[in-house]
Amino acid sequence: MNGVRPVWHPGGFVGLLFAVVAIFLVIPLLLQSFSAHLALQTGFTVLMASTLYTIVNRKVIWTLVFTLMIPFIVFDALSILYNSLFLMVVAYGFYCIFLLIAIIYLFKMMLEGKIIDTNLIFGALTLYLLAGILWAKLYFLSDCIFPGGFHGIAHVDVKNDGLGAGYENQFNLMYYSFTTLATLGLGDIVPIRHLAKTLTILEAIYGQLFVATVIAKVVSVWKKNTD
Repeated sequence: MNGVRPVWHPGGFVGLLFAVVAIFLVIPLLLQSFSAHLALQTGFTVLMASTLYTIVNRKVIWTLVFTLMIPFIVFDALSILYNSLFLMVVAYGFYCIFLLIAIIYLFKMMLEGKIIDTNLIFGALTLYLLAGILWAKLYFLSDCIFPGGFHGIAHVDVKNDGLGAGYENQFNLMYYSFTTLATLGLGDIVPIRHLAKTLTILEAIYGQLFVATVIAKVVSVWKKNTD
């Protein structure tokens, strides 16, 4: 089969899901430490790359993801070292592309599943969490480029406080991202600028369409298996 492993390689999505969930528990503890932050970002990126490679086992995917991973880690470190907002934007640009590619491939594999098993369910849950993380990074990028895009997020003075002080905003925007993805609309953080509002609309639409797609997929597979 051209060296490609079965789409649902045992344990792939289960391990990835628990790793993503663990990140939510670890982030608040490491928020104020740059070295811990960089280690967390690097570990998550390596985990994503290795999981994709384990499941799909295609050299082109590994090469593509790896070329995005290294620039992200390098530019993220340099942005803090030189207190450069431009380098941080470049770093998270690579990070968002990396997450987007991972989501596209995982979504494709979920749709190709032939049976309702553990990997299908855990794969869908993982996709949902990764989408929330992707939008959180997009919100962070938009706020870096156009400061003041969200009401309820403290503005960081890069010159006086340094970029490290802005990492608390990442966690707040992560929280905002998942409340938007679930269409809770709590209202403590509100988009103000057009880009922030557009991203919010797109995430809310994705959240609804994703649930509908997953339900349709599960029902269609269940019907095929029972016929």
